[in-house]
Amino acid sequence: MFTIVSFLLFLPSKTSSSEAQTWIKEGYRYSGGQSPVPDIVSTLFTHLTFAFAYINNSTFELWIAPYDEPYMSTFTDIVRQKNPSITTLLSIWAGDSDFSTFFSMATQPSHRTSFIESSIQRARLYGCHGLDLCCVKPDRNTTKMENMGILFDDWRTAIDRESKNSTRSPLLLTLAAFKKHRKLSYGVDSKELRLGTHRIVFLSLAYHGKLHRRSFCFV
Repeated sequence: MFTIVSFLLFLPSKTSSSEAQTWIKEGYRYSGGQSPVPDIVSTLFTHLTFAFAYINNSTFELWIAPYDEPYMSTFTDIVRQKNPSITTLLSIWAGDSDFSTFFSMATQPSHRTSFIESSIQRARLYGCHGLDLCCVKPDRNTTKMENMGILFDDWRTAIDRESKNSTRSPLLLTLAAFKKHRKLSYGVDSKELRLGTHRIVFLSLAYHGKLHRRSFCFV
């Protein structure tokens, strides 16, 4: 089983310092078409994220590999059998060679719309409670970063609108990003990111150079 596990402290932005803090135990489940979902011990987590969906480089809609589709379609139902209160998210990969596709999508309003609408539709179809964008590295290009901020604003607005129209709880929206010391990759201070997300998950993983069976990420 290939699992990347992360633990984080979630501090709701609207709570006072005197209120209790809530620990979230979150795991990333990378399928790759090989990992049987029933093997997951979901009682160990409060949140489980299925990895990964991808961005189609032509339509800019969300795409899930055919070999992952059977696992994704049953993921939430299966992990909730052992842990009915667990929250599931669908993670969208935007790292490595997919950087250019991501920023091509983020810079064009019509492409952003296609991506946002398809991501919400997929999350609802599979019964997920949220969406996660994984491994986007901030760019030195100011315009690209501004468009990234617009994307998250539009995404958050679309999620809220869909929730209101469907009378269902709004989807969670998270960002999983690499963090090195006090700055994100390419030297962009995390405090400068204007993102419409519920939380940012900082990853520290793959110290051997590649993802492997013993990779862990901590927050």
